[in-house]
Amino acid sequence: MSGKYDDIINCERPKSGRQKMSLNDRAAQFSPFAALTGFEDEIDETNRQTEEMPEYSEDAQQEIDRVLCEAEAEIENKNENGSGNEKGNAPVLEVEYFIPDEKKSGGRIVVKTGEIKKIDRQNGKVVFMGGEFISFRRMLACRKRKT
Repeated sequence: MSGKYDDIINCERPKSGRQKMSLNDRAAQFSPFAALTGFEDEIDETNRQTEEMPEYSEDAQQEIDRVLCEAEAEIENKNENGSGNEKGNAPVLEVEYFIPDEKKSGGRIVVKTGEIKKIDRQNGKVVFMGGEFISFRRMLACRKRKT
């Protein structure tokens, strides 16, 4: 019985003039196709947790104002006595504040401790020595630290 391919069945496989592909390149051909680019990032973003800005009491607001007034008086006193408000000579506050999330509702609560350059009541912010500032509206708590 003769078959349809008897004339080529025992022939050697044809040789290509091309160089063999590396195993990495061959594997890349069969890697999964990412039809939904960025989908993993979107899932991660959806699963990322945020906190709502806590409501604080009138007592908490009064305590923040008391600490800020004390720090402001200390800064003014040092300026009047000629010691100025240089680094190492300023009141140190620990401020707990809320940072709103840029992509979804809510945000996170952060604590910053540092020397205070000034209490800017006109613009409603506490300015730290490095130039960083925190808005009064975002402050949740404020404590004076020993220098």
